[in-house]
Amino acid sequence: MFHTNNPIIKHKAGLRNLAEELELEISTIHKNYKESVKFEAETLKLVSESRHLDKKRLENG
Repeated sequence: MFHTNNPIIKHKAGLRNLAEELELEISTIHKNYKESVKFEAETLKLVSESRHLDKKRLENG
């Protein structure tokens, strides 16, 4: 590992580490968002299908 007392280099290294952490966080948030949207779409589809079946049952007595 590279060691230095130069504050500018240390600052840049810190910013780079922060950027990498933020990139990972954003990636995780994006993945969770996509999974949430997929889950919501599947839930809406199931609700719609359930309502359709209920309507058919009412029509058929």
